[in-house]
Amino acid sequence: MMGIRFILMFANVVVPACWVLTGFSLWAGSLMFGIHMLTLWAIFWPSCRWWGDVTCEFKTDEPEVWLTIDDGPDGDNTRVVMDLLEERKAKATFFFVGAACRKYPGLPAEVKRRGHGLANHTENHRAYAFWCMGPRQISRELTACSASIEKLSGSNPDLFRAPAGFRNCFVHPVLARLGMKLVGWSARGFDGSRYDVEKIISRIEKRIRPGAIIVLHEGRVSDDGIPLICKTLPRVLDLLELQGLKAVIPKIS
Repeated sequence: MMGIRFILMFANVVVPACWVLTGFSLWAGSLMFGIHMLTLWAIFWPSCRWWGDVTCEFKTDEPEVWLTIDDGPDGDNTRVVMDLLEERKAKATFFFVGAACRKYPGLPAEVKRRGHGLANHTENHRAYAFWCMGPRQISRELTACSASIEKLSGSNPDLFRAPAGFRNCFVHPVLARLGMKLVGWSARGFDGSRYDVEKIISRIEKRIRPGAIIVLHEGRVSDDGIPLICKTLPRVLDLLELQGLKAVIPKIS
């Protein structure tokens, strides 16, 4: 993976230079276009490992999955989510945004107290800008979020998920320096951008199996004013129950 990262970075510098030096030749332009398309694939495909490792599933011999919830905390709605989980004896990892943690300072500690996991989802959740940030900006986004979570909960997160899963070649070196691991997913319903509950559940259902990482999102409201996750989470928990699966927080090596 280090080799692929180096090749892509090197090619994005050398190939455009060749295009200019060869008088904007067709072959060099085509090669440059191809290299740029590969780079965009590595940036925008959340499970791509060309920049470095990303955990999209976990190994298990038990009937269990990992439920992850992004973009919170979201005030009392987060407490409702935890109540729903508690009713089903399910656990989840909350990928919190640093700025939202400071807005709702009591929630990180409550998540921890109720036995759920806390993880880093950047300081400001700039989903459409994070992927083009440089290493200093990325480092600030991660360290500021972790600092807020640690101050408010006493736990320093060692797991990270990029906003929308988009990230560039600078993310993994920053994660390595901070001792953090990148977590993706294997089952999602696109509930962060589409609010049709039936379609969301249908997409997730097709991908549920032991070792799956399911992602849901806070902060979205359906047309009737009810938080979307309050509709989708019970349905996901029903699916798990029907398949004899348990929502746990695995240890990621």
